[in-house]
Amino acid sequence: MKNILKKTIAFALFLLIYSGIFAQETSETLETSEITEAPEITEITEAPEITETPETKRAKNRIGFSAGFYGVEFAYERAFSPYFSVLASFSYDWFLFCDGLNISAKPRWYTNGKIFYLEMGIGFSYGRNFWDAAPIILGDFLWFFIPSALNENLYDDYDFKYHGGFLIQPGLGWTIDVSKKDRFYLPINMGLDMRINNKFTVMPYIRVGFCYAF
Repeated sequence: MKNILKKTIAFALFLLIYSGIFAQETSETLETSEITEAPEITEITEAPEITETPETKRAKNRIGFSAGFYGVEFAYERAFSPYFSVLASFSYDWFLFCDGLNISAKPRWYTNGKIFYLEMGIGFSYGRNFWDAAPIILGDFLWFFIPSALNENLYDDYDFKYHGGFLIQPGLGWTIDVSKKDRFYLPINMGLDMRINNKFTVMPYIRVGFCYAF
């Protein structure tokens, strides 16, 4: 009985001492440990502004007039990028015994994004074909050498009517900024007007003009 009592007292003292040591270590750990602060929320920086380059500031619209060998043209050009634009064209051309009143749209490709370009126009043309007009001119010429009665017979076999047809306009040229401020340009353009209907007609042209950009 005494042995059991001694063991119980010893076990109780052991628990008391152990619990005191454990409590002391826990309190020291809590005191020495640092509570980490929540990270500060950094301010959201604004996106940098996109600065405009000379290419993005370039005028998008041009309107102009040009004339030269075998034709005149009024045109409006809309630029979609430094390399690509579309031209709305209204022109009149003549060559030898044929002529044409033309309306077309011309996509243009500026090969280096600056001056030189290639273009291909598609539209409608209305005018005289070569084989219709040549006999008329020839008849007027022969009128001075043969009787008028014979000359009138030349007109009976030919059609004097104008003809409309599908128009193709391959060409190239240069658009030169003469003001150096993207305002006034010197357009130089050359190409072919090819009217396709029952009779095929080709009219070359070379034009120089003036256009204003805005």
